[in-house]
Amino acid sequence: MHEFFERVDNAFGMIKADTKWNTFTINAVKLLGVNKLVESYIPPFDSDAQAPITAQKMSAEQGKTVTAEEVKAMWKRKAKISTELGVRVHSYIEAAMANKFYRYDDASIKEAFPNDTEDPIRERYNRIILQVDQFRESIRGKLIPVVSEQVIGSPKYMVCGIVDQIFWNKKANEFQIWDWKSNEKFNLDSNFKFNPPFGHLANCEYHKYSMQLCMYKHLFTEATGIPIGKCYLCWFSSEAPTQQMFPVQDFSNEVTQMLAMRAQQLGLVDQGSVF
Repeated sequence: MHEFFERVDNAFGMIKADTKWNTFTINAVKLLGVNKLVESYIPPFDSDAQAPITAQKMSAEQGKTVTAEEVKAMWKRKAKISTELGVRVHSYIEAAMANKFYRYDDASIKEAFPNDTEDPIRERYNRIILQVDQFRESIRGKLIPVVSEQVIGSPKYMVCGIVDQIFWNKKANEFQIWDWKSNEKFNLDSNFKFNPPFGHLANCEYHKYSMQLCMYKHLFTEATGIPIGKCYLCWFSSEAPTQQMFPVQDFSNEVTQMLAMRAQQLGLVDQGSVF
């Protein structure tokens, strides 16, 4: 196992990560987040166009006037709650995988939501960590935690990100990448699509996160020479009785194509070159 960590350190040790701002640099040069690279092929959500439509629908349902600005404020609050919840769930899992205790920080919640009289996250958090504990018990002796919050990037493509967990699967005899999700929703399909040339992919959580994990898998093996087996998305939802695990879709061809286009953007190859 020491060889694993030596290779990982040699491959990614030069990357500096600022987890507070989710930024990465090599020699003070900023890298593009893997999530941003993938999202650059997804049509952006047009809140200005969608807010009036949602406001009209909510007004009819509630029997009172709901403005577009109120809808935007609602969306912004939901996004903030999701982010704050995700940070704490990830911190709990990281500590749990290392058999450490994580203390929920009430003060930081009050700082994040100063106008709230009650904690808007704690109830959902409590339900989710029960699922986390059930998951940990179910994998005991099967999945061996190797490293949490591992930086994976490429000075060649100038991209970087952090994977939640690398496990050693004893039965499959392989390293695996796992990603934790605590989104309010986790769609497996959608009528909306990625932008060309990836228009065959659905603009949904499952395909977006699968693309990201396939990207990490590719970059990790390219940089370290260590093969990664299957990758999984694990969704912890406060509205479900237990966690749900989804094997990542194999988008290796799409990842190769996306990185080839990234290389062209950086001027690393001629437009006609093929990787």
